[in-house]
Amino acid sequence: MFRCAPVDLSFVDTAPFRFRNSVDLAITPEQLFDVLGDAEAWPRRASVITTVTPTSPEPRGAGTTRTVHLRGGIVGNEAFLAWEPFTHMAFRFNECSTRAVAAFAEDYRAEAGSAR
Repeated sequence: MFRCAPVDLSFVDTAPFRFRNSVDLAITPEQLFDVLGDAEAWPRRASVITTVTPTSPEPRGAGTTRTVHLRGGIVGNEAFLAWEPFTHMAFRFNECSTRAVAAFAEDYRAEAGSAR
């Protein structure tokens, strides 16, 4: 495994390559975080992910860790930068199986929408 830069939450606004997306979901933030907190659900929701293994005990919070296996043989050891149930989840790669990833982070924010 190769060390990645120990980026913080500001990296999502300053990274050389950034991808942003916003979606409206027909679920509550509580339901969304039930899925985000379920390691077994990630491969069903994100086809690039093959397995997610928590490597820290519950409860989740900033600093807890997990290992993610991706298609193509890439493995990332991740640390949570934020875990605020029902509103905010963010993580970064601490290590990656390829030198091609110098730094990586994802930031998820949820807010309740209006009923339709």
